[in-house]
Amino acid sequence: MNLSKNFRANALVTLKNINLAFDLQKTNSLTLKDSFINFCKSPIQNLFSTNNMYHCLKNISFSIQEGDKIGIIGKNGAGKTSLCHIIAGNYLPISGTIDRHCKIRSVFNANPQIFPELSGKENAQLVSRLLYPE
Repeated sequence: MNLSKNFRANALVTLKNINLAFDLQKTNSLTLKDSFINFCKSPIQNLFSTNNMYHCLKNISFSIQEGDKIGIIGKNGAGKTSLCHIIAGNYLPISGTIDRHCKIRSVFNANPQIFPELSGKENAQLVSRLLYPE
């Protein structure tokens, strides 16, 4: 995924050289018991190993200004959701900086639609009103 955009002075969100990686050995364990057993077998290797790292975001830089509409397109596993999680503050990148000059609320749900008869935008507005009433 390669996004680039001119940085603007009054951007709401600015990402600079964002990198995100996951340790597949730690994330693929089926149970807490499996994770504990793997850790006990080789604690030093589990703490410092970088052999099984999956880099889902590499050097992502762009800014979002008020009124911008952003579309993120890519194959399964390209890092679209991970990028959204970083913007929302749910994930911390392993390197790079993110500056947020606005309030960001994430609406991530395993169920992609609440009401099939509503559009995606209408569903997002409904979920955000339910989760974050003001």
